[in-house]
Amino acid sequence: MISSKCPGQDTRYWTAEDIHEEPCPHCGALIEFWKTDIRVRCPQCKQKVANPRFNLGCAEWCAYAEQCLGVAARGTAPLPLRQVLEQELSRLLPGLPLQQKKLKEKLSAAEEKCREEKADPLPVLIALVVLGVGELGRLNDSELFLNKLIEEHHFPVEAVAKARTLLQQWHGQTFEDEAGKFLVELLGS
Repeated sequence: MISSKCPGQDTRYWTAEDIHEEPCPHCGALIEFWKTDIRVRCPQCKQKVANPRFNLGCAEWCAYAEQCLGVAARGTAPLPLRQVLEQELSRLLPGLPLQQKKLKEKLSAAEEKCREEKADPLPVLIALVVLGVGELGRLNDSELFLNKLIEEHHFPVEAVAKARTLLQQWHGQTFEDEAGKFLVELLGS
């Protein structure tokens, strides 16, 4: 019997990492995401929430990607948002591999801490990149960078807005929530 489903889309081939739960950034309720979900509506508050681990990497190499995913599969496949941030780090810090490595380690630590605390990691990761690159004098206009994340890389507007709030808290040294405290902890190390 020939399968008519793409192996990347066929749940029979998925592992436990392909389905995960994240807290809703609006109400805190847990939302189940499948790796192919771009956005999911929160079952509690009904807000649409972007999947922070969205990944259809098979579209990069599969000959049938366009038939499976449509016109969106042309060119490069959508990257996980974390990977986009790492690419931006490489772009903003050329010739500084040690600083890139340190910031990537801080991104990993922030992501892990957010998972432990059941907090949305994306705003913390965005703020961490802005502050880390800014400290090195390699980011002249953070607002331009944040807008680029939304317009070019299709980051969720809510996550970027929360990152702006975290950046304001950082500059004012008034940390109203755990995410702000994560930044202090990570950038202090």
